Amino acid sequence: MALPTSAGQDPLLQLRDIKTPTEVDWWPLDWGWWLLFVVSVFALITLIIVIKRRIEFNKPRKEALRAIAAISEHDDNWPVQLNSLLKRTALSYFPKDNISSLHTQQWRDFLLASCHKNSPAISDGLTVLHANLYRNSAQHSDFAISHNAVKMWIQTARFRKQHPTSSYSEATS
Repeated sequence: MALPTSAGQDPLLQLRDIKTPTEVDWWPLDWGWWLLFVVSVFALITLIIVIKRRIEFNKPRKEALRAIAAISEHDDNWPVQLNSLLKRTALSYFPKDNISSLHTQQWRDFLLASCHKNSPAISDGLTVLHANLYRNSAQHSDFAISHNAVKMWIQTARFRKQHPTSSYSEATS
């Protein structure tokens, strides 16, 4: 049965258009996006600070590794050079009062105690180095053992996780 319509009125004209919802804008951002942005910026800043501190912390170690390459077995005083390199590196990371008074067996024990992995190569090399320190002329055949031990110590020594007390270049003067 059809609904009665007034004469002359078209029933289609009585229909209203469908309203579509407005588009969702991306701005302003919801609180979750702001939180993600703030956390991301904080994480990025923290990462940059950690990386910068790590680079600064390892700077004396890297300088010492570069300096060890300049020491040759043909130098007459290579044991003194290697030992002073160890001292300067240790002074860059440990308090001066703890390091400056150490010598001979105490110095060797300190180096071994601060080494991450106590390998026989480091122990034997440091023993040979200290034996050559007090000779009139160093034995050139002991250079490779001592050189490798010093290099391994610099690479594997456990240094404090605080800022170095002085830089490597300050320890050289």
